[in-house]
Amino acid sequence: VFFLIVVTAFVTAIATYFYVSSLVNDLERNQTMYRKLDIINQVISRNYILSIDAVDGYDNIIDGIAAGYICCINNIYYALRLFVKNKISRHKFFA
Repeated sequence: VFFLIVVTAFVTAIATYFYVSSLVNDLERNQTMYRKLDIINQVISRNYILSIDAVDGYDNIIDGIAAGYICCINNIYYALRLFVKNKISRHKFFA
Protein backbone atom coordinates (compact mmCIF):
# COMPACT_ATOMS: atom_id res chain seq x y z
CA VAL A 1 0.00 0.00 0.00
CA PHE A 2 2.81 2.41 0.88
CA PHE A 3 4.49 1.66 -2.45
CA LEU A 4 1.25 2.51 -4.30
CA ILE A 5 1.04 5.85 -2.46
CA VAL A 6 4.65 6.69 -3.36
CA VAL A 7 4.14 5.75 -7.03
CA THR A 8 0.93 7.81 -7.20
CA ALA A 9 2.69 10.82 -5.66
CA PHE A 10 5.60 10.44 -8.09
CA VAL A 11 3.32 10.22 -11.14
CA THR A 12 1.33 13.22 -9.91
CA ALA A 13 4.53 15.23 -9.41
CA ILE A 14 5.74 14.42 -12.93
CA ALA A 15 2.37 15.29 -14.49
CA THR A 16 2.24 18.55 -12.55
CA TYR A 17 5.79 19.42 -13.66
CA PHE A 18 4.93 18.95 -17.34
CA TYR A 19 1.68 20.88 -16.99
CA VAL A 20 3.34 23.85 -15.26
CA SER A 21 6.21 23.73 -17.75
CA SER A 22 3.79 24.03 -20.68
CA LEU A 23 2.07 26.97 -18.98
CA VAL A 24 5.39 28.76 -18.51
CA ASN A 25 6.31 28.21 -22.17
CA ASP A 26 2.95 29.62 -23.27
CA LEU A 27 3.43 32.58 -20.93
CA GLU A 28 6.86 33.35 -22.35
CA ARG A 29 5.51 33.18 -25.91
CA ASN A 30 2.63 35.50 -25.00
CA GLN A 31 4.99 37.94 -23.27
CA THR A 32 7.15 38.05 -26.40
CA MET A 33 4.11 38.71 -28.56
CA TYR A 34 2.86 41.51 -26.29
CA ARG A 35 6.33 43.09 -26.16
CA LYS A 36 6.38 43.23 -29.96
CA LEU A 37 2.86 44.67 -30.07
CA ASP A 38 3.82 47.25 -27.45
CA ILE A 39 6.84 48.35 -29.49
CA ILE A 40 4.64 48.71 -32.58
CA ASN A 41 2.08 50.65 -30.55
CA GLN A 42 4.78 53.02 -29.23
CA VAL A 43 6.10 53.70 -32.73
CA ILE A 44 2.62 54.30 -34.12
CA SER A 45 1.65 56.53 -31.19
CA ARG A 46 4.76 58.69 -31.66
CA ASN A 47 4.51 59.00 -35.44
CA TYR A 48 0.81 58.73 -36.34
CA ILE A 49 -0.56 62.16 -37.21
CA LEU A 50 -4.25 61.47 -36.58
CA SER A 51 -5.76 60.13 -33.38
CA ILE A 52 -6.99 56.59 -32.83
CA ASP A 53 -10.62 56.36 -31.83
CA ALA A 54 -10.60 54.93 -28.31
CA VAL A 55 -13.92 53.12 -28.82
CA ASP A 56 -13.69 51.53 -32.26
CA GLY A 57 -10.07 52.19 -33.15
CA TYR A 58 -8.53 49.53 -30.97
CA ASP A 59 -11.13 46.97 -32.02
CA ASN A 60 -10.24 47.70 -35.64
CA ILE A 61 -6.54 47.27 -34.85
CA ILE A 62 -7.17 43.91 -33.16
CA ASP A 63 -9.34 42.82 -36.12
CA GLY A 64 -6.51 43.81 -38.45
CA ILE A 65 -3.99 41.83 -36.42
CA ALA A 66 -6.28 38.80 -36.57
CA ALA A 67 -6.78 39.20 -40.33
CA GLY A 68 -3.04 39.47 -40.88
CA TYR A 69 -2.44 36.40 -38.77
CA ILE A 70 -4.96 34.39 -40.76
CA CYS A 71 -3.70 35.70 -44.11
CA CYS A 72 -0.10 34.78 -43.26
CA ILE A 73 -1.03 31.12 -43.06
CA ASN A 74 -0.39 31.06 -46.85
CA ASN A 75 -3.14 28.49 -47.31
CA ILE A 76 -6.33 30.22 -48.42
CA TYR A 77 -8.40 27.03 -48.14
CA TYR A 78 -7.35 26.50 -44.53
CA ALA A 79 -7.94 30.18 -43.72
CA LEU A 80 -11.45 30.02 -45.21
CA ARG A 81 -12.14 26.84 -43.25
CA LEU A 82 -11.12 28.72 -40.07
CA PHE A 83 -13.59 31.48 -40.94
CA VAL A 84 -16.42 29.00 -41.53
CA LYS A 85 -15.62 26.80 -38.52
CA ASN A 86 -15.48 29.76 -36.13
CA LYS A 87 -18.36 31.64 -37.79
CA ILE A 88 -16.16 34.67 -38.45
CA SER A 89 -17.36 37.10 -41.05
CA ARG A 90 -14.77 37.45 -43.81
CA HIS A 91 -16.22 40.87 -44.56
CA LYS A 92 -15.30 42.00 -41.05
CA PHE A 93 -11.64 41.39 -41.85
CA PHE A 94 -11.47 42.05 -45.57
CA ALA A 95 -13.83 44.98 -46.03
